[in-house]
Amino acid sequence: TRSLTRAERIEKPAHASQRLQKSTAKPENAAMTSALPPYLAPAADALNKGDALAVVARGLGGTVHLAADVIRRALETREDAQPIIVLNAQQREGALREELWRCGVDVDKVMARHRAAETSRTERRALYATGGVVLCGARAACVDLLDGTLDASNIKGILVLDAERCAESSPEAFVVRLFRDRSTQGWVRAISEAPERLGGGFARLAKVVKTLSVSSVALWPRFENGIADCLEKSPPSITEVSTNLDEGASLLQRRVVAAIAACARELKGRCAGLRGADVSMLDEALTKGAQKADAFFGELDQALNRVKRGAAWRAFPQAGRQLCAELRALGDLLDAVASDDGVACLERTRACVRAARDRPKPSTWSQSTSADALLDAAKRRVVVKEKPLALKASAAPKLGLLAEALKGGGSSCVMVVTDAARAAHVAQHLGDGDEAFSNRRLLDFLRRDNAPWRRDAQKRRTVLRKALLDEEDRRRKRKKRGAPSPQNWACIRIVTHAQLLEARDVLGDARPDRIVLVDVCFEAVRRIEAHATLYKVDVYALKLEGAADEARLSSLIAKERDAFVRLIDERRLLAATSDMERRQSTRPKKARAIICDAREFRSSLPLALYGRGLTVVPSTLVVGDYVLAPDVVVERKSVSDLHGSLQGGRLAGQADAMARFYRTPLLLIETTSSLKGTASYVADTQEQPDKKWAPKDDLPSTRAVEARLAMLAMAQPRLRFCWAADDASSANLFAAIGRNKPEPSLDK
Repeated sequence: TRSLTRAERIEKPAHASQRLQKSTAKPENAAMTSALPPYLAPAADALNKGDALAVVARGLGGTVHLAADVIRRALETREDAQPIIVLNAQQREGALREELWRCGVDVDKVMARHRAAETSRTERRALYATGGVVLCGARAACVDLLDGTLDASNIKGILVLDAERCAESSPEAFVVRLFRDRSTQGWVRAISEAPERLGGGFARLAKVVKTLSVSSVALWPRFENGIADCLEKSPPSITEVSTNLDEGASLLQRRVVAAIAACARELKGRCAGLRGADVSMLDEALTKGAQKADAFFGELDQALNRVKRGAAWRAFPQAGRQLCAELRALGDLLDAVASDDGVACLERTRACVRAARDRPKPSTWSQSTSADALLDAAKRRVVVKEKPLALKASAAPKLGLLAEALKGGGSSCVMVVTDAARAAHVAQHLGDGDEAFSNRRLLDFLRRDNAPWRRDAQKRRTVLRKALLDEEDRRRKRKKRGAPSPQNWACIRIVTHAQLLEARDVLGDARPDRIVLVDVCFEAVRRIEAHATLYKVDVYALKLEGAADEARLSSLIAKERDAFVRLIDERRLLAATSDMERRQSTRPKKARAIICDAREFRSSLPLALYGRGLTVVPSTLVVGDYVLAPDVVVERKSVSDLHGSLQGGRLAGQADAMARFYRTPLLLIETTSSLKGTASYVADTQEQPDKKWAPKDDLPSTRAVEARLAMLAMAQPRLRFCWAADDASSANLFAAIGRNKPEPSLDK
């Protein structure tokens, strides 16, 4: 037995490209073979039959495995230099390269990637002409398809990862539509591991299927018979190491739940009068209340995420946004009760309550007894008694179970934790020992807490503060490094959930004898199940009875299961379409051209213009965003961008440049259903009534915006203002303005 070094305690998996360099190179004439796990073989067969969408449960490695199999099969039948375009693969490039290498593919020869900002048009054209696999972004692919750099008729197929992102106005949808309109050959295949997003909303799956123009949808949940039978043939040996939540942590958890309930009631009152489906969902979740630990991890958490992503968030009052942030912070605190020690919980609780109280208009719950009781419960985990002072260095509840989980010893052990901060916490605990680590954490807390008081002689006269200062001096004098926890393991490797799920094969590289699940998530459990089909491994799961993380785990599993059930029902209602119907182009033979700035492809307006029947010509424009005619230029501004441009003076310079080079400059202001005309945010008029008529010119109020617009109109008499509620209205407006005018040309 030897002591653990920090490199052994926290050993991050090497990048895939580094592992490939260390591995033995494949011979050039090696035949390509499948490296698919057995439980994904039926999913791969279904995905490779024509145009298809595969929705796979998270944690099974479905995206990387299936994408590599699609590419391998396509390369086997390649006869000429036809490129295979892979979208949304930037985050998985290393894992995809390693998986293809395992299949016998010469990745350095057939795979390439480019960034439009770093690669010239000539280089991209040559890259597409060589064929193989090209990893690129959806916006870059749109520009290359429109300007002819990429020939759609020469594309063998398009593989879309993270298919749940393919909304009707997304860049991925634009790429697929351009491909279908310009080519009757080739395939489109998509993979998703987010059934909740595909199953949320009205007919979400049908919209994605229509956007991707696929003919079949295959669903592969964990409870599918083939996957379940394959994973359960050789299940890992799982041992639960459990204990009850101590009295102090249990009290703190109950107080956090009470604070969440108070904050939820206040947020419900702030939502009164707001309209929208997202707000209605949040109101329903708040009506049910948050009276138990699992409430925040269920419908309430989902409703908060949905409101933040929806259009109603911009019309949300400032106090409502503040309460949403505080509710999220309380949810994180509830999750940290079981994972952090007493000192960390006290500091987190103080920060949460202080942030709520130090605002110009503090929330009601932060001034109530719920916040005081929350602070008192967090303080009790550290300060047992004030007279005489008695402190307790309470360790994180789960870390006390590590010694039992590591009994026996072996060659290699992998610990699975939430994030890098948690990994460092566990590594320090293993290196210092239980008692020494807890005492050091308490001493560090006393140093930080006493620092402001030590410099002020008046404040040091209080009995409690003097006792805390004396306690700090006493602990500093007797501070000793404790003996590390005795372990019989040659190597202990700590990996996070992200490393376990994103990297290609962390467990396969480590080949551990034992896996300790310090923080359990169902995706990590599934990855371990998949690893157990190839290698025998013992799994120890640390569990706290009565902790809120159990509610989170159960809620996430139930949410995914319900999402797959909804997708199964929705798939039955999908209308069957033939290949001819899906591949038939409805574009007019002759369409009017509009020059569009290449940076505008970050928005969805170019897709709306293309859907309106206009020809979008991408280019890098120095003046304006769109050129509708040789003498008509348009600068597009959203409402939020309009405010910033007016306040910063940027819009005045843009208007002056347009008026200098074009006869008719236009300013298009795009509004939303919740923001009409030049109206400012609701927060500007509702939350600052005393400043509404203030003379300051830098206030983001409606009066200041209208005044700046009036000054801009007087400074530029030829500038015309246009308003549009959505992208479709903007496209119709552009078509009407350009009618009976000559088309713009890049040569002029």
